[in-house]
This record gives sequence, structure tokens and C-alpha cells, in this order.
Amino acid sequence: MLKLYNEFICLSRERTFLCENIFEILLPQLLKYFEDDDSVSCPIKFDLCFEYSGATPHLMEPFPYLLAAICSCYIAQHESLGSFFFFFLFLFFPDLFFQDKINQYSYFR
Repeated sequence: MLKLYNEFICLSRERTFLCENIFEILLPQLLKYFEDDDSVSCPIKFDLCFEYSGATPHLMEPFPYLLAAICSCYIAQHESLGSFFFFFLFLFFPDLFFQDKINQYSYFR
């Protein structure tokens, strides 16, 4: 999934006409991880992002990358907000901007 999200980020930057289609693909994936109940303090179901094998958690959904891909589509369609959102993403998820470094890590393959 990580490689797919990174490709969506690249596509949304290079081919902005695809952003709406990419967004339509990613939105249902994002909605899987949100709680419908408004009384819940944290509406994101982070527990679904992991699968446990005994006591060892395995990342099944790289949630920050899903959010980054959706933000990238939004930014590409609303360029005036782009610099603010990319600055925000860079502050919290700097490895998104260094894809050559990401490919060096075995857990991203």
C-alpha cells in the first residue's frame, strides 16, 4: 500500500487532471478507518491499521501516507493552499519528501 500511496502522490503532482479519480479511489479506504459515532474521543480506528502475530504488531495500513496522498490531491486542485499543506506535511511526515531514502528501508518494500 505504501508504494501505491507514494505513486498517487507523484501522480497528483504531475498529472493534476487525475486528482479527482485518485481521490475517489482513496476516500473509501480512508473512511474504513473512521468511527461514525460522534461520542468517541478519537474518531480514527488506528487499531485496524495493525495486524498482530502474537505480541508482534505488523503495519497493514500506512495511515499517514494515505492522508498525505489525499492531501496531495486536494492541494493539486487548490493550488493557493498548496504551500501551507506541503509545509504541514513536511513538518510531520518528512520522509514523504525523500522517496529515494524510503526505498532504502526494507520495511517499505
